Amino acid sequence: MIVTVTPESAGWTYVGFDVYRIVRGARVERLTQDREVCAVMLSGRADFTFDGHEWSDVGSRQNVFEGAPDAVYAPPGGTLSAAAVSDVAEFALSDQAGPSGQFATSSWRTAPRNRCSSPRS
Repeated sequence: MIVTVTPESAGWTYVGFDVYRIVRGARVERLTQDREVCAVMLSGRADFTFDGHEWSDVGSRQNVFEGAPDAVYAPPGGTLSAAAVSDVAEFALSDQAGPSGQFATSSWRTAPRNRCSSPRS
């Protein structure tokens, strides 16, 4: 992990995030518990899974200055997993708590220019 920011450490009410840099084959898992999580690819590529759904080879830029990022959304109540498929993958996991019932109920991926895709089950 490169950096972690909690709502408490930043003086925020809801949002926190962690930034990770992992090498090919390394994996990060996050229990979403009562928080929704958005994984935003900063650079490189990674495979993501969430409770039986998977998105392969997520990421389309070499660095944060090469356009809009790919992202994967995971609702509360599951496990989001990321595994680097490029030599190095950098991504941010942003999480947010909120009122019960105010979250999307399914996971999804968005790519640059707002192309959304459903998971493969």
